[in-house]
Amino acid sequence: MTTRPRTGVAQMLLAAALLSLSNCSSEHACTPVGCQSGATLNIMYMSPPAGLVGGTVTVCRNAECYSGIVPALPGTNDVGANVAFANAPPVGGTLSHDQSGMVHLDFEWRLDSQPPASDHYVVTLAETTGATLTMFDKIVYYIKVVDMCGGPPCWRGPF
Repeated sequence: MTTRPRTGVAQMLLAAALLSLSNCSSEHACTPVGCQSGATLNIMYMSPPAGLVGGTVTVCRNAECYSGIVPALPGTNDVGANVAFANAPPVGGTLSHDQSGMVHLDFEWRLDSQPPASDHYVVTLAETTGATLTMFDKIVYYIKVVDMCGGPPCWRGPF
């Protein structure tokens, strides 16, 4: 006859293991990590558009839009160059590339409050050649991130 462990005991052992991994037991100091609500948009090109550098990129969340100038491409060992947005909007952008030559244009849209379940994000580029290119056009769904150490939750829209 084969015996199986009781489900309740197995669940208690799993919960105890997870609690010890979360570093939030009474034996350890627990510092809230803190996080910023918002969405991260990552756009990658193996071969970037010809008019990318110096072009005007516009990032929209629903009907709220901000425009900035795409900087010169930094060296492969540099941390990246910031997209120049005027008037300190809730969106920031960075242009970089890696050792393989892949070009990364990353945007972070910061939110001060709990967002709706989803938002529509669009990123367009008015190239220096005169062409307009839609680089990103997606619905982003937010997930609630809970700080296991008691800090306030935030909502992230990863993409």
